[in-house]
Amino acid sequence: MSSGGPGDYLDVADQVIMMNEYRPVDVSKEAKDLCREYPALRVAERGKGFGKLEPRVPLPESFDPQRGRKTKVKARGLDTVQFGNYQIELDDVEQLIDPSQTRAIADIIYYAWKRYLHGRYPLSEAIRRIENDLDQYGLEIVSPFKEKSGDYARPRGLEIAAAINRLRSLKIR
Repeated sequence: MSSGGPGDYLDVADQVIMMNEYRPVDVSKEAKDLCREYPALRVAERGKGFGKLEPRVPLPESFDPQRGRKTKVKARGLDTVQFGNYQIELDDVEQLIDPSQTRAIADIIYYAWKRYLHGRYPLSEAIRRIENDLDQYGLEIVSPFKEKSGDYARPRGLEIAAAINRLRSLKIR
């Protein structure tokens, strides 16, 4: 955390690093001494919290790769997946570093649509099941071709979920 305020957070910091001529200097002891000498007058802000988070179940009618009578699922470079009539933009998913991950994500999403995203499972459970399938059978399980594909790099569940959550048509129950 970077704090430009007058020490508002020094009393709760475990460690305080000061930059001195572009070099980091540990000033934790001095910060603790200052906090004892000048106690914070800040009042702790406590809200109600988030409450219970409900499982997010994708509605099947909002998750459809059909484009007319044809199914259209295709990776386009590193940052885009064509899913039916929609483009899934992945340019802000910074962990993706190779188009082979995007190709895998495109086919994994299609696999998820066929197997798990039909209104029965929450997204987190669907991702868990997909990862179990990938662990057990490998990336070949999502390939639309019979022969093995050496053209995939396995993404993490987080990237798969990020792609699904970026589908503009997605609706959640």
